[in-house]
Amino acid sequence: MKGLAYIDETLVLPEVKALDKWQLISLMVDAAAASDPLQEQKETITRAALLEGVMEREHERGTGLGNGVAFPYARVRGLKGAVVCIALPIIPVDFESIDDKPVSIAVLILVPEDQPQTALQIMSMFARLLS
Repeated sequence: MKGLAYIDETLVLPEVKALDKWQLISLMVDAAAASDPLQEQKETITRAALLEGVMEREHERGTGLGNGVAFPYARVRGLKGAVVCIALPIIPVDFESIDDKPVSIAVLILVPEDQPQTALQIMSMFARLLS
């Protein structure tokens, strides 16, 4: 994913304890907000703004795509490059997926506001990897 999005070992969350999708999203946003790229922009992009963007999108249209996978995401004003966080909940979480199956892998995608195609490219890449 070099060049497409920032991800490092701090953004891979194995064995996450989350009671619901909102808690899982919150934990993922915490990890993303603590990442190097977002720490460099912490004066202009806050954790609260990230969480609000992801939750707003989730309320508009659920991101549970089926087969145990969800792609919560947000377009973030001022973000310089995409950031990805992967979470593997210990107990699969209900994301109101189209197939009603709980999610065992969630991929949080944060992209610059003017680059929605980047989110689609990242989702496509992960879909290929997971199929």
